[in-house]
Amino acid sequence: MDNLRYEQNLPPNISLRPFTLADETFLYELYASTRQEEMAHTGWDEAQQEAFLKMQFYAQHSYYMATFADAAFDIVLQGETPIGRLYVHRRPDELRIVDVALLPAYRGRGIGGGLLQAILAEAAAAGLAVRLHVETFNPARHLYQRLGFQEVGGTDVPRMLDVLWTEGVLAVAGRNGNGRQWDLAERWLPDWTPRRSLPPAGVSTQGAEHALRALGVATAQQIKEHFLRGGYPDLPGALAALQQQGRIRPVQIMTEDGPWPETWYIHADALPQLARLRAGEWQPQTTLLSPFDNLICDRKRTEQLFDFYYRVEIYVPAARRQYGYYVLPILHGDRLIGRLDPKMDRKTGRLHVNAAYTEAGVDWAGPGRAVCAAISELASFLGANEIIYGPGAAALAALAS
Repeated sequence: MDNLRYEQNLPPNISLRPFTLADETFLYELYASTRQEEMAHTGWDEAQQEAFLKMQFYAQHSYYMATFADAAFDIVLQGETPIGRLYVHRRPDELRIVDVALLPAYRGRGIGGGLLQAILAEAAAAGLAVRLHVETFNPARHLYQRLGFQEVGGTDVPRMLDVLWTEGVLAVAGRNGNGRQWDLAERWLPDWTPRRSLPPAGVSTQGAEHALRALGVATAQQIKEHFLRGGYPDLPGALAALQQQGRIRPVQIMTEDGPWPETWYIHADALPQLARLRAGEWQPQTTLLSPFDNLICDRKRTEQLFDFYYRVEIYVPAARRQYGYYVLPILHGDRLIGRLDPKMDRKTGRLHVNAAYTEAGVDWAGPGRAVCAAISELASFLGANEIIYGPGAAALAALAS
């Protein structure tokens, strides 16, 4: 492991281990703790802060994994307890500290300095420079300066743009490769865009209705995680008002083992659709879902409703992925039956299906041809001129002809 290069120089009782998907909640809480002081000056309520921080955390995580794909992404442990993260990218000409952070309770105790000194010792032994990026308001700047780091420039413009985007002052008007082109939202959005500001109760009510229409049935927690994604000022009050108005209704989800716990809701507008489903008017389809599709974006809900465990592995180093980089769940009728690992080669115009996986009890002999048709639709959408089935998708290849 890369971290063994400086393991002997770590502070006492401190160790490192590679991060896993199970660390996602800890990493978010750690990230949020690094921005507590900044959030205190925004004037945002707790829900607004959480929504902003989650967006920023996932954007940062995605950027790190894409830009420094072969870096060592480690969790800092004191004994067996996670207390921080240390991301190091080793290059032929330097060691790049991508990120280092500790929980508040473990700052100011020499641990962070010890981690940095271990990296400096490794770099000195190899004759390499050490580089890191730090925001101008980060109090750890003083530590870095004491350890001999010298400032070579930089700005906080990206952070400022993100805040203005969240506030609705700026909008993304285009892209230049991976870069975003910005404009004033009032100049970029069409004239029919609603301009009036909603009171907190209106935000919660309209957001809850929108989320519930999309979800079909949902608990309060699932509504909270949808659409506004934690940005509901008073969700309990909104649900009570909507129920009193007859806009939503409580329901029970019945299974062979009895009803599911918690209160579930359905929107009144969905009741005619429910009647049509019971009358057999629904036509099943087979399609491939984006990793970010709203049907599966709430991973716990997906597992509860479909018994389908799914995690995005885009942010996971290649050697630790279970299924692949951009894996697409397969929706067949009302079941998630498997997943696909495709890759589009833009230079050759070929869509490669690296592997295809079925869920337990699923045989490609039944839905296989429908899945191949869905793959053909994906190829058409991407402008591919050929589909190449790899060894991991041999069963589908036999059905595609």
